[in-house]
Amino acid sequence: MTGPPASPGPALHLPAHLGSCALAVPAGGPVAIDLTKRVAGDGGQTAAIPAMVVLIMVLVTLVIQTALVQHARTVVDAAAADGLAAAQTDEGSSYDGEQAAERTLAGSRERLLTDVTITVDRNQNTTTVTVTGTVIRLVPFANPNIRSQVTGITERFRPSTDP
Repeated sequence: MTGPPASPGPALHLPAHLGSCALAVPAGGPVAIDLTKRVAGDGGQTAAIPAMVVLIMVLVTLVIQTALVQHARTVVDAAAADGLAAAQTDEGSSYDGEQAAERTLAGSRERLLTDVTITVDRNQNTTTVTVTGTVIRLVPFANPNIRSQVTGITERFRPSTDP
């Protein structure tokens, strides 16, 4: 004995911008709709969205990489200036300059800068401090090397030449 045919279930109405159509929901459960397929009348906008997301992610990554390079440049400049201030004093030494620059860079190593080199050249008249390093890379083709060099007069006692 067969009963009446099963009712297709309530109709599912889609938003107006997708056109006027109704889908029947089977009595056994909801209908799965594949959202990856192009819907008639969408003008190809569905395919453009992933491309726009990728473009936005690339632009955000470039902005962050630029900000990291600028911040690293500021840190390296400060380390070179601190190294010069310590090394050029009358009682300072090249070692003092290296240690001062190292203290300034202590918080940035491994998180911001790698391959850091500090060079202090101190002679009787001038002191030069050079700090170089590589900024961490977010963009594969970037080569963010930073270099800062500062030079100042070496302080020393100079006896008066007046008679």
